[in-house]
Amino acid sequence: MRRVSMAACVGGGPPGSKKEFPPSPRFGAGDSASASDSDSMAHPSQLGWSSRPKPTTAAAATPPPPSAGVELAEQPTIVFTAEDLLLLRVPEVALLPDPKTNFFLEVDVGILPRGGELYTIAALVVDSPQQDQYELIRFDSAAGSWTGDTVSLEAPRRRHPVEIPASCCRLNCHVNSTVITLGGEAGTMGWVDLWSGILLCDLLGDDDPPTLRHMPLPLPMYAITGNHGMGLELGDPRPYRGIAAIVKDGRASCLKFVDLQLTWAPLLYTDIETGLPAFKVHGWKITTWSNTNIMAASDSSIDDWHEGFTVLASEIKFSDAVRAELLSSGLLHRKPSRDGEDATVELALQNVAVSEPTPSLDGEDDVIYLMARPKLLYRMVWCLVIDVRSSTLLGVAEFGNAEEPFIDASYRSSTISKYMNPAAIQGANGSLC
Repeated sequence: MRRVSMAACVGGGPPGSKKEFPPSPRFGAGDSASASDSDSMAHPSQLGWSSRPKPTTAAAATPPPPSAGVELAEQPTIVFTAEDLLLLRVPEVALLPDPKTNFFLEVDVGILPRGGELYTIAALVVDSPQQDQYELIRFDSAAGSWTGDTVSLEAPRRRHPVEIPASCCRLNCHVNSTVITLGGEAGTMGWVDLWSGILLCDLLGDDDPPTLRHMPLPLPMYAITGNHGMGLELGDPRPYRGIAAIVKDGRASCLKFVDLQLTWAPLLYTDIETGLPAFKVHGWKITTWSNTNIMAASDSSIDDWHEGFTVLASEIKFSDAVRAELLSSGLLHRKPSRDGEDATVELALQNVAVSEPTPSLDGEDDVIYLMARPKLLYRMVWCLVIDVRSSTLLGVAEFGNAEEPFIDASYRSSTISKYMNPAAIQGANGSLC
């Protein structure tokens, strides 16, 4: 695997009035705030945020426009955000010292703000999955150096409350899906396996080296009991599950979790539009949970999760204005999938392919964001905003084209817009620079 350098960017300005909906990021010459760097061996890389708001918590990355003589082997990527900090994965730009480890993936690493311009970057890598041992790799911005420790669970994981069939054995191990920052005096971070649970670690605690504690997540009972009780094989959970830490005053007060169940069937032909296998979506539903017992030392239980709302796609309501917005967006218009089919078909909302459910980072609402496509594996993507308390579609917006239809995550949720002060960084041309 080619080594890719990490860059940490510190945002500017105090929190503003906006709570969420950061402008959509893009690469290239931006019409808003940007961060860039270069060295003598590499072309400059630039990340910018468009000043046009969109109904999403997303921090998404799209490729830069072509430049004469410039061809990047890998595009810069937003790896993680926390408060006013961005962690970027940038090809061939060495802004942080080499961590001197084999490698860690984007799903392994997060960032902990420590006040002012101080921060800690931390990655948790599986060392011995049979013994629940991991390698904790940390970068301290004050010291300017990396350290590494072997860490393990302070207590064995609790047994599952139900029997797990062999086909669902993925629930018995930990594979990082994402990272969350809980903060607080102990500087707690969590490495999340969206199927099996969260490994919590106090980075600023008294233990040296730190220890891990396990917080279970709601079990996917539909997968455990499916296939006539034999269970369904579990793959990558990120298209179906999402989590958010609701942070107030530097400390997480609540975790919000969402699970998506998508009912679909493969069709016995290749889609002539996408060139990929064709599928039919029959329906979908989303279920939410919340957990406020998140700083417990070692007594986390699956009973700490409280089920919130379940929304069936076929029962989602929307206003006339949103209905018009939905119809004009193009999301409901599915083009023919094979020769001999009629012209474009208008879909019902429950027949749209959805993925990547993400809870809102605003702790005051019950909003879920979904990526949506008229077909599975379709490159064009839209964002749906759903109020699960009232089963209402609040809005839809075109999100962009996926570089790769099999992309694992097309956006990163963030509240960084609170720390952006457009008035303070106006350029001479009247636009953000």
